[in-house]
Amino acid sequence: MGSKASTEGENTGEAEKTETVPTPLPRLKNAIALNQITHANDIRFGNGRFVYMDAIGRGGFGIVAMVVDTDTSNPYAMKMERCAVSYKNEVEAYEKLMGVQGVPKFYSTFREQGFTFLQLELVGINLLQFVRAKGRKLRRTEAFKLVPQMIDILEQIHERGLVHADIKPANFAFGLGSECNRLYMLDFGFTSPFLDSDGEHLEATTRPPRGTVLYMSANQHLSISSALILLSRSQRSTITVVLNSLKSCNGINQYLTLEVIECTDNSRRDDLESLVYTLMDICKVSLPWRNLQAPTNRCAHHAYFDIKQGGTDGSKICDVPEFKKALMMCRALEYDEKPNYEKFKRVFELNIVQAATVSVKPDLPDQVYRCNLRREEEEVLLKFDINKEVTETAEIAELIELDNSPDAED
Repeated sequence: MGSKASTEGENTGEAEKTETVPTPLPRLKNAIALNQITHANDIRFGNGRFVYMDAIGRGGFGIVAMVVDTDTSNPYAMKMERCAVSYKNEVEAYEKLMGVQGVPKFYSTFREQGFTFLQLELVGINLLQFVRAKGRKLRRTEAFKLVPQMIDILEQIHERGLVHADIKPANFAFGLGSECNRLYMLDFGFTSPFLDSDGEHLEATTRPPRGTVLYMSANQHLSISSALILLSRSQRSTITVVLNSLKSCNGINQYLTLEVIECTDNSRRDDLESLVYTLMDICKVSLPWRNLQAPTNRCAHHAYFDIKQGGTDGSKICDVPEFKKALMMCRALEYDEKPNYEKFKRVFELNIVQAATVSVKPDLPDQVYRCNLRREEEEVLLKFDINKEVTETAEIAELIELDNSPDAED
């Protein structure tokens, strides 16, 4: 049934992704039950075809809405964005990932009133919301139960020649209904290719850093710091110009104010390292850099690199053997080296009893979260109110009638 949405954001790469603290889905008013869908809403997209039901997420460049197709009555996720750069990148990623299990189906795209729209398969609660509803942490056995699916999705994405570049809890989600025990990966706005047209790994290049600082790999911070050293004064002067252009795409992320500084591009090892940090976070294993000041200069990024490096085996990061071993495996990979995904999964393998008894899925599989919108976002939605055009037409007609009345001539 449905469509996938990039729900709730955290502060990420090239734009501000404001995090919304959702009301726990089970039994509360912020839950949207699919069997309660109606066509009563007057906000429509796609020339009136898609009825807006509610906001279910927010990204760096727009919002994600649950909509209903009036032709079929099927629900979908509709991602609306104002920034053409992110939109183009995400559409290309979805097209390359068609058929990958664990990636939402991509149905169509269109432009309307200055916005771009992506019609996607609707999915349920994301992993960040799920963890909060479970008391803000998962048991390690629960988190490890999810690892095979996470790795399988990542491996398939990598096999298509792409790196995700923004792995974090909010970018995993559960399916709906009978698919509620299946994980999906969301938000491909920062995804980039690492293979050329001949299937060869691209050489290490530089580009603006992407992703969420909390989950970025250590190498990303080192690359940023190294690039800063090499910048000349004239190069630094161009930063303001780029920043101003990025602001037109809905703002600059407070955690990545150096996104215009060039850094080494992400590779497969960076996705895996970010996944380890994601697992640590949902198990409430402290990320030592969580309370560091937002990195706005070379020294700050060096501080992030040093603390994330934690020694070659990650021993200074945490004492959990599985996380230490996984980090050691990530650090041992070369920039262009293919990871051993099966070996990575075995690090988190459960015993027979645990594998058979541990279950990780939403209590209510047919509900999605409602996201509270900011005032300016609500005003944007009103542009698509079908009654607005009727009202404006009536007002114009009334003015014309007044202008043509005998009293007006006097």
